[in-house]
Amino acid sequence: MPQSRGEARSKHGPGDVERSLRDDNTRLQSENRKLRARSGDDKWLVEEISSRVESLGTLPTIKPAAKVQPGKQAYSRPIEAVLAIADPHMEEVVDPEETEGLAEWNFPMFLRSLWCVVNTTVELVNIMRANHVVDTLHVVFLGDMVTGEIHPDVFFSNAFYLPDALVAGPWYWGQAIRELSAHFEHLPCTCICGNHGRLDLKPTSKRAVGRNWDTCMYSNIAVQTRQCANVEFRIPRSPKCVIEVNGWYFLIQHGDRVAQHGGAMPYYGMARQRAAETAKRLGGRVRDVEKRLAAGLLFDYDMRGHHHIFGTTDERTLLCPSMMGNNEFGLDNTFAHKMPGARLFFVDEEHGMAGDWRINLPGAPDEPRFEPLPVWTGKGEKIC
Repeated sequence: MPQSRGEARSKHGPGDVERSLRDDNTRLQSENRKLRARSGDDKWLVEEISSRVESLGTLPTIKPAAKVQPGKQAYSRPIEAVLAIADPHMEEVVDPEETEGLAEWNFPMFLRSLWCVVNTTVELVNIMRANHVVDTLHVVFLGDMVTGEIHPDVFFSNAFYLPDALVAGPWYWGQAIRELSAHFEHLPCTCICGNHGRLDLKPTSKRAVGRNWDTCMYSNIAVQTRQCANVEFRIPRSPKCVIEVNGWYFLIQHGDRVAQHGGAMPYYGMARQRAAETAKRLGGRVRDVEKRLAAGLLFDYDMRGHHHIFGTTDERTLLCPSMMGNNEFGLDNTFAHKMPGARLFFVDEEHGMAGDWRINLPGAPDEPRFEPLPVWTGKGEKIC
């Protein structure tokens, strides 16, 4: 009489197939535990990024470019330029089929847009140089350099993961800064972190900048431009800072601390926050103002990104557009038009803002002339 499977197993033990499946299951469980631990292991991610950065080649030397010289009727008082870059979300993919063709973003578009920002900045500065001396360009990074991993949909929508984004980003941003440095005597860069690069699912107040991948991006861009004597990087450990531009003071922040409800731009919330920032920076008494000013706390203008729109409110609150424009979330949940762009303006010592330009990016050139990312040694492939 033939034995049942249970009787055979009881007498002879598990068969080859069952043992193989059990071993596979044990191995997969162990691998899953390692991956889950690794996903929250900052040290592993930093080591992964560092190993790739070490494989990068050396960028060619940048030589100063010829500048447009002001005419005989030019103003003797120099002005300074400010290029504000916000929310590139460089590794994110926006599918035009999911947006009725109203929005699209991918890594090739990012490269074309970045090249367009460089060229248009030089073009607009040269227009101003016909009547002004413009030797300084302040580049202000307003955060969300990466989309990061704070939302679950990015794991199947981003073009690549953070280790690759944090290598490719500095390589191309470094080239952009180097190209701009050829056209100016002085090019200071100020870097503020956004909300998408954070490591924590919910915003934190403690070590918010240190635990943000935008900080890693900025640090590596600074490394890529270290040979440019006229380029300097300021990467503060605070989520906001004040910079001086030609005698005027700008509060720089990402802008995510003002919540957006009901799909409408939180203009009233911005005004409230600006008032609060002014009050707390003045100090306890009016006689403290000079001391607070010397400490770099007071400001004339408030500049922010995050909301992906271009505009000016309360005359001196400057909203900067996003390089990527809109995405599926913005189209579904907000009621603002968000066209891709950057913001370039000029500051006169006496009059403050003396010119304000919107750099529009939908018409970016097809072929950016960046040095391509090197092939990784031993792998024979590029990350993007």
